[in-house]
Amino acid sequence: MAKPADIESLRDTDLYGLLEIQDDAIPEAIKKAYRKKALKFHPDKNPNNPKAAEMFHLLTKALEVLSDVAARGAYDRFQKAKKAAEERNRHLDSKRRKMKEELEARETNFAFSKKNTTFKAQVAPDLNPLSQLQREIERLRKEGSRMVEVEQERMREELRKADTQSRTADSSNQSSSPRFKVRWHVDKGDSYNSGVTEAFLRDVFGRYDNVTIIISPKKLGSAIIEFGNVLRAEKAFMAENGKMFELTWLNAPSTVWPSSGSSPSSPAPATTTKVPLTHEEYEARVLERMKEAAARKRKAAEVAAAENASQPDIIVL
Repeated sequence: MAKPADIESLRDTDLYGLLEIQDDAIPEAIKKAYRKKALKFHPDKNPNNPKAAEMFHLLTKALEVLSDVAARGAYDRFQKAKKAAEERNRHLDSKRRKMKEELEARETNFAFSKKNTTFKAQVAPDLNPLSQLQREIERLRKEGSRMVEVEQERMREELRKADTQSRTADSSNQSSSPRFKVRWHVDKGDSYNSGVTEAFLRDVFGRYDNVTIIISPKKLGSAIIEFGNVLRAEKAFMAENGKMFELTWLNAPSTVWPSSGSSPSSPAPATTTKVPLTHEEYEARVLERMKEAAARKRKAAEVAAAENASQPDIIVL
């Protein structure tokens, strides 16, 4: 037998309003509205929210009732009778209305009692809208609703796909660290790669983040720099591109601009002609960077020496 709680929740709920549809909605519109709202309150998406589980259960009952012709007819007749009774009650004085409500409450509790079969025999189910609704809900419970099962399986499949896509995206973001290609000028026949070594590149780009550097063994004047942090990679790109090196994104995350180097939200920059550095200018910039690196190392050594000198000598007796 259908649970009294189910009967009470259905008789007191506007199922059409719950699904946000008109009372003459066609079956496809009912299913579409159910999918939209049920996905929001599905227990798999709200494991620690009892209210969401209750709402999902009520939405499923609404789909079950409104998708069955006989059950929907019984529900509509009950709601119509309920509205008519409410309209009549508005014309009664407060005292009579209170007495009537108390009487109806006693009769309802009496009707739901499993011990009393006499009352159920006295009330003709075909003439009582509430009894008709209860009978149809009980029938649906016994027969089960294949359509509801199909909709719920479809919903579970959508949730599985969404979860898989989310996990794939997270895995991709975690495994794809921001990288860009570094190019610099190398004269023909220069086997020293213009003096640019891994240590030199690390000194330039290692100031921004913990980087991984791969210098092309075959193609001179080319390397790949991988960063561990998107924002630091973006900062390095903005600061170093065009100084000594030409930088190009290889797998720019969505938080930074694409490989073209221009922000997608900003207007396209005006086309300019880039004048290549002469060999002398390039050598001067490389030397300048080397001097800066040497100065930083000297400074670090001086600080370390000063710290060691400030420590008191330990006298051993």
